Amino acid sequence: MKRQFAITANVQRFLAGIDAVEARGAGEAGMLLVYGEPGYGKSRTAKWWSLRRDVDAIFLTGKQTWTPHWALTDLVLAMNLIPERSNERLNAQAAGVLFRTHQTIVIDEAENAIADGAAVLETFRGLTDLTEVSLVLVGTHTLEKGIRKYRQISSRIADKVLFLPATVEDVAQMCKELAEVTIGSDMAEEIHYHTEGRVREVLNAIDRVERFAKDNSKTKISRADMVGQVINNDWQNKREAKVRPVQRPVQARA
Repeated sequence: MKRQFAITANVQRFLAGIDAVEARGAGEAGMLLVYGEPGYGKSRTAKWWSLRRDVDAIFLTGKQTWTPHWALTDLVLAMNLIPERSNERLNAQAAGVLFRTHQTIVIDEAENAIADGAAVLETFRGLTDLTEVSLVLVGTHTLEKGIRKYRQISSRIADKVLFLPATVEDVAQMCKELAEVTIGSDMAEEIHYHTEGRVREVLNAIDRVERFAKDNSKTKISRADMVGQVINNDWQNKREAKVRPVQRPVQARA
């Protein structure tokens, strides 16, 4: 597949959320909450945005064993600094850089930051309150529900973005932008049917279609080409999802 990123409806909502946070009035209300079911492309989108050339951001992945000290250490390491030993000095290190660079902090799997009374997230809240940088929190519905418990944190949420299953149009767009062969609209619909719009599975399906096309020296693939071929593995139900036969229209009698 091509090494590029497809702009789906979820991505467009994410970018709109970023714009809303950056245009906020209160400097301390600089948090964006990004949440949804696993597999809908939240982490992939957050990382893609963080690594864009026109964006200055620090990307972190929350850990189940995070403590305020460990989280600050990870942040300082991401800033290419040698971490100090105490929380106070770590906080000063990070604040010094953020005052100068005003980088956005992105935390993936941020539900790990609300454990133990949200001590870790409180640490980041204090840091972003001080420096007025933006903080993007990415996680599941557990994160969204958890933050509601802490008014001092939830009041800092400037906007929130719910990631939804990819639409048929999204899947067709991904096929068009990412595949190195032409995938017909009927095949894109078949991919959507079997993956239920889970981006992770859509990407795997596109890769399968592409490999089938190359193995059979084809430059364009329709649903009819792949009838009976495995398009997705449903490990939960222990079965392989195969491309369904194409239903032929019933001809009316003369």
